[in-house]
This record gives sequence, C-alpha cells and structure tokens, in this order.
Amino acid sequence: MASLPVYLADYSMFHAPDELRVPFHESQEAAWKWKAVTKEKHEFVSKIFLKSGISLTRTAVPAAIQPTLCDQPTQDLNVAQAECKMVYGQVITNVLEKTGLKPTDIDILITNTSIYCPTPSVASLMVNMFKMREDVQCYHLGGMGCAMGVVGLNL
Repeated sequence: MASLPVYLADYSMFHAPDELRVPFHESQEAAWKWKAVTKEKHEFVSKIFLKSGISLTRTAVPAAIQPTLCDQPTQDLNVAQAECKMVYGQVITNVLEKTGLKPTDIDILITNTSIYCPTPSVASLMVNMFKMREDVQCYHLGGMGCAMGVVGLNL
C-alpha cells in the first residue's frame, strides 16, 4: 500500500469564556459552601493546585464545578455533554473558519477525550452538531488522554 501524505490544514485551541476564569484564592474561599468540603479535602486540593504549576489567575474551571458559579458541584452526563459541545464546538468552528472549509467537506473526523466517553461517541455528536455528511468516517479515541493523539495520527 502506498503511503499517502497527511496534511495539517490548521488547528485551534479552546479559549474558555472569561466568566470561567476565576482567581484560585477566590474559588478556594467559595468552596467552603459546598457540603462535601472538609478541612482535609480543602487543604489537599489547595496543595495539589499550588504545586501543579497551574496559573493562579488564568485557569478556567467548568461552571458545574466552579465554587463561585454553583451552589454545589454537578457531575453528570448532561453537564459533561454541555462542556464537550462548548469545547469541540468552538475548536471545530474556528478551524472551519480559518480554512474556509464547510462541515460537508470533512471526510474523516477523529476526536479524543480522556474521561468523557459517551455512546454515541463525541465524533458522532460533532457530526450531528455540524450537520456533516452521513458517510464521514468517525473515530472517537477515549480513555487514554494525550497518548491517543499519537494513535489518531496513525489513523
């Protein structure tokens, strides 16, 4: 089988809405209102966050688990799907705009998530969201995080 060239048409990175960017210390203070928060949990999360190198002022956290934006954290499939649509929707829209492609121009769609692996897949969700053709080859690589990006290149 002859090796065909693969081209990167363009790329896009997700830019979270400003309302999801809350200073770490403000978020940590607001977390005390959550029922599940104990002193030990609060100290543990603070320690991990502060030692991780994550920005104390620019990090975005989903609204469903952002103490300044919700009374109690929500972790369910509806919230995960809304976040998925927000992230993938923005990134795919940006790439289509940059390249001048239409959703119907796409032949193959490969998506990757580390934890959220719904059925139907994220790839199917995007095909329907962007009204891509029925014959688009869809691959959703889930459960292995960043390592799956390399596998996706081989597809």
